[in-house]
Amino acid sequence: MRVQWMVTILCTLLSMGLVLIIVGQHQVMTMLGKANQKLPKESQKLDDKLSDLKSLKALVEKLLSAENNAVKDMEEGVPKLVPDIEKKKVEIDTCQAEKKIKADELAAVEKEHTETLENLKRESDAWNQEINNLKPQVMGYREICNHVKKGTLAEKLCSA
Repeated sequence: MRVQWMVTILCTLLSMGLVLIIVGQHQVMTMLGKANQKLPKESQKLDDKLSDLKSLKALVEKLLSAENNAVKDMEEGVPKLVPDIEKKKVEIDTCQAEKKIKADELAAVEKEHTETLENLKRESDAWNQEINNLKPQVMGYREICNHVKKGTLAEKLCSA
């Protein structure tokens, strides 16, 4: 009997272990089923992302080729522009030299103008001083008026 009990206990333990394994497998299958349901969505997201990246790559390549063409066109135009640049440099140098010459001429003319103005001012000041010195003589009574005939223009001037 003892052996029966042991075999029964052993069978019971074995059955319980198998039930645990079956339940565990069922849970694993449920988890795998949920994961399988998510896979198409994730796959679609990755496909969309991949197509976006491909279109971005194509766009970038298109822009790169357009920019490369623009660079080539500009590089081809550079040799044509070099003579123009040299010509412009010569023109600039000539213009700078002429500008310096004109500036020197202008400085000389301005100096002469300033000197002329100073001379005119000195002469004007001298004449004004002379006028101011002569005004009292004109305004005052003059001795010559004693010798002027009556009824003449000179008498009128002396009386004023």
